[in-house]
Formats: sequence, structure tokens, C-alpha cells
Amino acid sequence: MLTQTQKLLLFSQFLASTTEAKCPFGFGSSEEEAKPEDHALPQLDDVVVNTDNKSELRKLEEIVPPANAIPPSPPVGSKETDITITSGPKYPSDIFKCSEEAIMRTVDEFTTKEYMAVAESVNELYEDAEDKNAFAGCVVRLAGHDMMDFRYIFGTKKDGTPSKTVIDQRGGSDGCINFHDKDNKGLVECIQKAELPKAYNEHCGIVSLADFIVIAAEATMARTSNSYKIQQEDNAKEDYADGTLAKTFRDQFKFGRTTSSTCDWNTDLMPDPEQGCDDINSIFGGHMFKYEPNRSKKRLTAAIMGAHTLGRAHAENSGYEGTWSSEGSEGVFDNDYYR
Repeated sequence: MLTQTQKLLLFSQFLASTTEAKCPFGFGSSEEEAKPEDHALPQLDDVVVNTDNKSELRKLEEIVPPANAIPPSPPVGSKETDITITSGPKYPSDIFKCSEEAIMRTVDEFTTKEYMAVAESVNELYEDAEDKNAFAGCVVRLAGHDMMDFRYIFGTKKDGTPSKTVIDQRGGSDGCINFHDKDNKGLVECIQKAELPKAYNEHCGIVSLADFIVIAAEATMARTSNSYKIQQEDNAKEDYADGTLAKTFRDQFKFGRTTSSTCDWNTDLMPDPEQGCDDINSIFGGHMFKYEPNRSKKRLTAAIMGAHTLGRAHAENSGYEGTWSSEGSEGVFDNDYYR
């Protein structure tokens, strides 16, 4: 019997292998392009293992951009919309406050026990939430948009045309998105309603906001997964039993993300649903998974799309209304999105 996680991976592989002609997720770098090792997204070989008996978590190595890297002007979006946000909190740092001195990068001594404590704080909020489906969709949307704004910055040739040489990178899971961007409309309200800043304040002395958002999303996906329900039936006292998504997330978590307090350049970076596969290919193939083999790009992109199995679209936020999953199951983290 396959686990839900295995089914999700199989569905992502199936989707990737059968949609190449319709939506070529393999868009990206050509074989002759050299991977800029110093600026690529962290790979498994880029992590160091804390051998202290108190911690089995892996820490991301810090990536330092070259001193002479000069970012270009902020990207200008082409999407047209009448959704405009001109007031209120602009960045997560405006609403995620710390009663003590907040750290920008998670402490090196961060342990498995502390990961579970952060996850438990988020799960307690989930249990208390009046609308659990909305809570789950909100948390995963926050983490997803924070991750998906990752961009490589390319240099220019002598003739002024863009080159394929990466000179810098920015964005990604850094705890910063622009709430005034139309793609993030509604996030401030749902974050505050979920009281997520309350959970962050309980742990802000040991975990960065960037890492907290990732843990919050993992905790939410694990809590809403079918593996949680099955485990509760067998042993309600063990949330991290073998075969659970919670255990998988915990054991594979890599800490060390640095929080960015502001990100003025962060505008019009999410995929435009009206552009379909073109935007998907540009963002995931051209940036996030640029240096992955083409087949891996397809699988990874298809898998990330599956996050939409949680939550729903609201017309007042995006102009669209409805769910990506079967009606009534938008609060379950499963493979329903692919059906």
C-alpha cells in the first residue's frame, strides 16, 4: 500500500511525463550553460550536519554574493489588474514582532526538539482556528509566495544584451514578501486572523522568521495530511511516527535561512494564471530549478503545483473563486489536486 506522500510523488511524475507537449516544464538552461556553483540554490551537498547529540538537523551554508554584484532595476510586471494595495503592513517584519531581540538567522544550536516546539505552536493555532481550511491555505500560501520570488540576476554582454552569466540572486525563503503587491492581497488579514505572529513570538529568539515560515507550512501540511489521521487512529501520542509526513519534514528540515526585513523589488513575481505555462516555465524553469536536469524540473514543478490542494481562491483577492481540489477536501493535504 502506497503512502500519501508516495502517491503525491507518483502523481507529480505522471503529470510531468504526460504534459510535456502541452506544458513543457523543461524550459530552462541549455546544456552548454555552466552552473554558477557559488550562486545556485543550496543543494544536498551544500549542507553540513550538526554532529552534536542534541541535534540531527542540517544547516544551510550561507551563500555570500560577490562584492561587485550590482542588481539591476526592480523587474516591471506586465500583468494588468485593478487590485491595488497602498496602505497597511508592507512586509512580514511589520506584523511578525518579537518581544525580545529577534534573530535574523537561526542559531547554530537549533535542535530537533526546538523544531517540534515551533511546529506544535503552529498546530495549536490550527486546532483553535474557526476555519481550519482557511488557516491551512493561508500558511502554505505565505510560505509558497516567499519561496517563489527567488530570482537569479544575470549580467549583460558588452553590446548591452542580457548574458547567461549569473551575477547575483535574491528572494527565495527569506521571510519577506511585498504585501502591497496584488498577488499577495488578503495575506495580511488571514495571517492576523490565524494569529501566526503569536506563535512566532514564542520562538523568535532562536529561529529566524524565514525558517519559522517554512516550519509553519511544514507543520500545517503534516497536520492536514492523511498520514496524520491514520497515525492518530493507531497511536494518538506519537505525531512523528514512521511513515508520517511530520517525521519526513522534521528529519529533512535544513535550517539557516536569513530573514530580510524589506524587499522593495518584490513585485509581480508570481505566475500569472492568464499566461498559463509560459509563466510557470519562466519562473520555475528559468530560476528556481534552472540548473536541474530537464526531467527533474518537470517533476519538481509538478510537485510544487500540488500545494494548491489546500485552500481556495477568493474573488476579492485574485479575481477567481473556487478550489483546486474536490469541494470539501480543500483542507486535506493529499493528491486530490492532480485528479
